[in-house]
Amino acid sequence: AKLNHAHMDAGSFVLDANGVRWAIDLGSHNYHKLESQGLKIWKRTQDSERWDVFRYHAASHNTLMVNEKAHLVDEFVRIIDSQSTKKMKGTKVDMAAIFGGQLTQAERSIGILDNSVVVIKDDIENSDEEATIRWAIMTWDNIEIDKNQATITKDGQSMQVKILSPQDATFQTYSAQPDNDFEDRNPGKLMLGFETELAAEEKQQLIVQFVAEGKDEASKKVMKEFLEW
Repeated sequence: AKLNHAHMDAGSFVLDANGVRWAIDLGSHNYHKLESQGLKIWKRTQDSERWDVFRYHAASHNTLMVNEKAHLVDEFVRIIDSQSTKKMKGTKVDMAAIFGGQLTQAERSIGILDNSVVVIKDDIENSDEEATIRWAIMTWDNIEIDKNQATITKDGQSMQVKILSPQDATFQTYSAQPDNDFEDRNPGKLMLGFETELAAEEKQQLIVQFVAEGKDEASKKVMKEFLEW
């Protein structure tokens, strides 16, 4: 995040299907508007005012947060594996460094299964203190939630999103609007996600499945291969 023009978006992704972007990156912010408020946005240290800007902070990106804390700006996500077969295409990254010891393991695997379904799997292990993990994406504000399932609708298309793990997790929405009136607004957007509590040294898998309108779920065999990867 400390690089020129970078955001605190390590581990984030975008997702398109049927001509609609469902997992959204809000993009850049008007620099002059921020500088006119006296914000020192070109200081890229951990305590910089730059990270008070919603679009720059991890809270607006499609990634994980631990105890609502910012990612470490000096660290980055490392690509550690990839898959490219007829049935499964995917990438695995090591996110642990950006959490600064809050998690001892944080591996995110993103897979496209049967050229139809997208699955995000986070294998995490907590450190020696209790922690709250937030999984979230920026998306459109037309959302219907039924416990661990959500349906997002946009431009006559829909996306089904389901939490496969933890089984007791339930979706909720978070505001997509910044606290400061002078920041760019994000009309028509909401954050969709969930939170899970981890005891000290607890391991957990966060698994979320995306199925676009007109697509079938992946076969059990391919899903099993991905989850064991």
